[in-house]
Amino acid sequence: MWREVCGDDFGKVELPVRDDWVDRGFDKVSSITGNDGPRCRCGKVATLVGDTWRCTACGFEKSRAAWSARASLTWARLTAPVFGSGGLVQGRLGDCWFLSALSVVAQRPDLVRSLLLPGSSAHAVRLFLDGEWKTVVVDDRFPVQGSRLAFVACEDGALWAPLLEKAYA
Repeated sequence: MWREVCGDDFGKVELPVRDDWVDRGFDKVSSITGNDGPRCRCGKVATLVGDTWRCTACGFEKSRAAWSARASLTWARLTAPVFGSGGLVQGRLGDCWFLSALSVVAQRPDLVRSLLLPGSSAHAVRLFLDGEWKTVVVDDRFPVQGSRLAFVACEDGALWAPLLEKAYA
């Protein structure tokens, strides 16, 4: 069951009505946990050579031990506030280039709010992809290790940065 929601800059957006909605289309678990090997910068799955995952196309290298540590990740539904004013903490993903851009956007809370339309278990996120604005709907489940977010986190516990990172993924 979906309901139509209108946001200022979003136009017409449909979000699920259920509070426990899970985005079944977001199947990044194998690339995060390393079940099929890591995806490298060029988007290909790296090949295991000895004890190292390698990609000859882009030069990606990661030890088997370092990559298998990602298998301890689990998914958790977080209920923190969406917006906040804390700084960003980089997680294990290695997307500092993306987080740098988010840090610049974070200086203008009005810009952050224009990118997100929060829902109960699903959130609409606006991203400028391939030369046009696109709306991506994501759920509120995130990879965690123990009780901490595995990837980007906000110092104040807000979810705006993890939501943007997940939508971009």
